[in-house]
Amino acid sequence: MPSQKKRIINLIDNCKKLTSDLHYVHAENKPYFFVPEHLSWRLDFTNGDLEFIGNIGSFSQFDHLRNINFHTFINLIKRCFVTVHIELIEQIIEITFRQFNKKNNQFHFQILLPMRLSNEYYYVKQTICPVHLKGRLTALIFENIPIKSYNNENYEIACFTNYKFEPALHKKITSQLTAPDLFTESQKCAITFIKMKLTAEEIAQRQNKTKAAVYKLNRKILEKLNNFFELDFENVQQAVDYYCECFITG
Repeated sequence: MPSQKKRIINLIDNCKKLTSDLHYVHAENKPYFFVPEHLSWRLDFTNGDLEFIGNIGSFSQFDHLRNINFHTFINLIKRCFVTVHIELIEQIIEITFRQFNKKNNQFHFQILLPMRLSNEYYYVKQTICPVHLKGRLTALIFENIPIKSYNNENYEIACFTNYKFEPALHKKITSQLTAPDLFTESQKCAITFIKMKLTAEEIAQRQNKTKAAVYKLNRKILEKLNNFFELDFENVQQAVDYYCECFITG
């Protein structure tokens, strides 16, 4: 699997190719967008630039984010969610290119995710809005609203068509996102039972193992999830529930 940086570069390069016939797009022809949030960027597919379009004061704690590139912007996201977020953006671009001209649909996507905007992580509501010019996708707007300091809230996605929540689109996108492959086959089997809220004794009976073996396996799963999410879960049930809520949503 290509590195995250390579995937970001490929994403931008592909968008440039898809919009290579848009040589007529100039600054004066860019449509106007009212963006009330102060942390908003426009990713221009014609040149790959990330333009800050927000409105923050000179002494804001977020002032250092004015002139970042797209790679830096993506890496503001907590690292355990970066890969799935890149996949989401790739799907948004593909869906918008394929369906906009056919149905004249207007899509936007809301994501709740942790981002390091200053010296701490914030739980951010990020709205991604495709931008069209003469029926072609030319950019994505990323509007970001810090809600609160991040603790252990989930990564969540909501998909909208013509400003209405679209369950079918949501299921299509989330079912194609790749959950991080952290576990051995034995651990995956154990996670299936943990998701069912079975006790260690019940899991031991189903797997023909001792309770001690199940406890050992559960400790390894808990350790992996603590390290991956950089959180301290109280127990393996809590850790597995969080993993499933973040990544198994389809």
